[in-house]
Amino acid sequence: PGSTFKIVTALEYIRENRDSYNQFRFQCGGSFTHGEEKINCYHGTAHGSEDFTKAFAKSCNSAFASIGLSLDRDKFGDTLNDLLFNRELKVDFAYNQ
Repeated sequence: PGSTFKIVTALEYIRENRDSYNQFRFQCGGSFTHGEEKINCYHGTAHGSEDFTKAFAKSCNSAFASIGLSLDRDKFGDTLNDLLFNRELKVDFAYNQ
């Protein structure tokens, strides 16, 4: 789910903007359009003026679409590797059906 991936996106944004991530500002109107693609916030909710913390707390799809487009793809890939994405984990988990 996209909302759980916002945690990774937030981490990369902080890594790339250590000294200024808290200066992030976004005006959410309920959707974000990039080219022909439109991303809606949940139920089209407009969150209004947001800083980084509020965008994260509200899980704002529009703000995180904007953040995602600002990230360096190679550095983001490095963060995904750091977090063991796309790797086989040699751990057996017990589970119940």
